[in-house]
Amino acid sequence: MRNDRDANGAPGGITPTQLAILKKTVLFRELSEEALLELLRDARIRKYKENQNLFWEGDDGTKVFVILSGQIAIERFAGDGSTQVVAVRGAGQVIGEIALFHPEGRSADARTTMESEILAMDGDWLMGKIRQTPDLGLGMLTLLASKLRESIDARVNLKLKVSQRLAIAIVHEFRVNGRKNDAGDWELNHRVTQTEWGSRIGATREHVNRALKELAEMGLLEIESGSVVVTDRDGLKEFAFPPR
Repeated sequence: MRNDRDANGAPGGITPTQLAILKKTVLFRELSEEALLELLRDARIRKYKENQNLFWEGDDGTKVFVILSGQIAIERFAGDGSTQVVAVRGAGQVIGEIALFHPEGRSADARTTMESEILAMDGDWLMGKIRQTPDLGLGMLTLLASKLRESIDARVNLKLKVSQRLAIAIVHEFRVNGRKNDAGDWELNHRVTQTEWGSRIGATREHVNRALKELAEMGLLEIESGSVVVTDRDGLKEFAFPPR
């Protein structure tokens, strides 16, 4: 990325939209705009095609990535040899930071599920910036805490029935990749298969199929050409996260 800035104040090579995404990222949101712009002077934006790997399980954690557009699936091999999607990340989310603090390297694979633009930062360089910038260190602590909370929630969710786990996964997916269609309903920017939903929530395709039918019968969603369309977003959220 060049060090010069355009008329909007962003370093050359990064768009105002991308800069706005970075400002809201957990890792950077404690930084002033001036500090963020200074940080971006040495960053690099990479473009990935669909189904490309950013890294593999066991790799050294030499880089940290911020997703500017697209989507990344975090995957691990299960004991039976199948691939399990343990998380899905979209624009504004950070991946790869945990390996900076763990000597055993990457704990999973990271693969694009669509064309994506990624901000890549050298890990040693980033750690140096964290030592110099307390607000960046606070952002990293907040990011790690949110990942820990997500891991705990995922373990707890395994005790829920499949339809509720699926509803939770759908709500999270639509927050990242949902859009409103002409009918006023919500649909995804891409298709997620029942096998993929099952991989994310620890269920078989058959269980996912039954859960989708249950949610459809409740009037919360519809299945159109194999894709999920949310017809009652508030109702789906309430089913996924019932009041306590």
